[in-house]
Amino acid sequence: MRRGRLFIILGLILALVTAGGAYLLLSQQKAGPAGPQEVPTTRVVVAIQNIGQGQPILPETIAMTDWPKDQVPPGAILNQADVAGKLARVPIFQGQVLQREMLIDKEQMIAEGTHASWQIPPGKVAVAFPVTRLSSVAYAVQAGDFVDILITLYLVDVDPETQVKEPVERVGVEGGIIGTQTPRQVTQLTLQDVQVLRVGEWNTEQAQAAAAQQQQGQQQGTQETPRPAGPDIITLLVDQQDALVLKFIRESGAVVDLALRARDDHNLVSTESVTLDYVVRRFNIAVPPKQPYALEPKSAGTEGQK
Repeated sequence: MRRGRLFIILGLILALVTAGGAYLLLSQQKAGPAGPQEVPTTRVVVAIQNIGQGQPILPETIAMTDWPKDQVPPGAILNQADVAGKLARVPIFQGQVLQREMLIDKEQMIAEGTHASWQIPPGKVAVAFPVTRLSSVAYAVQAGDFVDILITLYLVDVDPETQVKEPVERVGVEGGIIGTQTPRQVTQLTLQDVQVLRVGEWNTEQAQAAAAQQQQGQQQGTQETPRPAGPDIITLLVDQQDALVLKFIRESGAVVDLALRARDDHNLVSTESVTLDYVVRRFNIAVPPKQPYALEPKSAGTEGQK
């Protein structure tokens, strides 16, 4: 009797286990296989080819793509428009997400005074040239401007064989002529429409330190910071032949001035050399005849007397 009850109980347990397994199997079949979980993404700009250091970021070198949101690097570029006109500060490799620290623009390079060679277009070279307050149009010339080069030369006679300056004193039977040779002055427009790449030095560490000191002095208000001197050098963009012209002008001792062009004026003009004869002829200056008398300059001792 007891054995019969035991079989009945075991049968019930087995039936329950079988029914539970069948239910679970049917439930899994109805639910179907579990799909992959969706990963949040962000649209970023990536390089689709290698971009060398200093190279421009061109539209054909980049693309927008979805990137896992938790793997987006800091400063990632999220819009292609943000890279327009930018250059690669560092090498950028294919498949790499573009970041702001990887890019630089020409205005920033000019402000930082760095990467000069990146700013020189093909066929041009950069040449440094000294300037003063007068020759730089009262320091009005700025990077990106275009200027004309005006020069004045002083010509003297020399002996053709020895290239020695002609004697300034001649003494003979007919009488002596003592005096100095008067150089003949000529002024001419030379190079035209020359682009200014930079005003001042490229190494700006001293300039930045001076600016920081000036700002600190203004904040403290303890004493007036002396006004810094204007730049004494600029960098010009010219071709190789004109670079030689600039070198000759500088080393010949010519007097040089810059003429600042209008913003959008790139026309080349033809000019005539200016000499004393030109000035007299153009402005109809009457040359006074020689007279047996002259004016005596007022002596220093009589200044202020009525």
